[in-house]
Parts: sequence; C-alpha cells; structure tokens
Amino acid sequence: MNAPEINAIIFDLGGVILDIDYNRTVRAFQALEFEDFDQQYSKMKQSGVFDRLERGEIG
Repeated sequence: MNAPEINAIIFDLGGVILDIDYNRTVRAFQALEFEDFDQQYSKMKQSGVFDRLERGEIG
C-alpha cells in the first residue's frame, strides 16, 4: 500500500493561527477543584499529569 502524499504541514507555535486562552484553562481546572493547580501548570512548565492529558493517555 502506498503512503498518502503530504502536501502541507502547519505548525501553530503560540497563537499564530489559534488564539489560545491560557486563563481559560486555569479557570476550568480551578472549577474542577484541581489540587495545587498553580504549582503543576504554567505557560513555562507543567507536571506529568498535563503531559499525559495532551497525549491522550488519560481523560
């Protein structure tokens, strides 16, 4: 079987195409009463639980 031809790859590195509202993320996790959110998530770094969420390993 032949692999499909890729015509373009689009990278959005920081709100170029998608306007990402980081504060909306903060509010959503605070509403869920996520423990120690401020220590586990920021624009500069995040804990392992958020890495697993991004990879779809947990829901």
